[in-house]
Amino acid sequence: MEWQSVDATSAMLFTDDLPQGGPVPPTGSMQFKDVPAGTYGLRLVVENDADPPQLDQATLIVDVAGDAGVVIADDDDAGFVRYGNPDFWWEADVGYDNHMVWTYINGDMVSNWIEWHPDLPACGDYAVSAFVPRQNATAHEARYEVYFAAQSTIAPNDESPRVVVVNQSTYLDEWVPLGAYRFEPGEESYLRLTDATGEDPNSLRKIAFDAVRWELQARCPTRVLLPLILRK
Repeated sequence: MEWQSVDATSAMLFTDDLPQGGPVPPTGSMQFKDVPAGTYGLRLVVENDADPPQLDQATLIVDVAGDAGVVIADDDDAGFVRYGNPDFWWEADVGYDNHMVWTYINGDMVSNWIEWHPDLPACGDYAVSAFVPRQNATAHEARYEVYFAAQSTIAPNDESPRVVVVNQSTYLDEWVPLGAYRFEPGEESYLRLTDATGEDPNSLRKIAFDAVRWELQARCPTRVLLPLILRK
């Protein structure tokens, strides 16, 4: 949460059912951690140097993330979208929730690919990980393309999209971390994986497509501007 005011000499932030509270600067921010999920009201009272002092009050509403901050897009969900020639998609009863999709690698040419479009609850910084099954995952250079909405506060130097190369053959039914990024709900936040790994197609290596997980680390700041008119 962030707030901003003008020409104020002091301010107080009061919270409902949260441990924080007390004097705060007229312009500042506060982060809440280790609190139960829910919606909380905060009262920001700003005092100017009028005589007698005049008070301006704003009520802020902040959502605290709970379990809803974990989103999984699996291969049987609406957000799992296949592209390319349907004759070159194969399925197997292994992997996350006992089902996955695979195809053969295709050198430097993209012919088949998958996009994962998550139903995210809110704007925030999310840690992304992909599930790699124990079978049909022999590609050495699977190139996961992460499309995110803005620079992440966790990895501020990243630009969208970021390509994360994973050697799938080294994982057996494991979640593989792909990094943490700022995402906003909508079509611009998604993950893409193609069959173009750059490896020799004659190797007949397989590339696996299974579940992807987004774990909310921190919500986007709630910015509140207080248009105060202060008179002495």
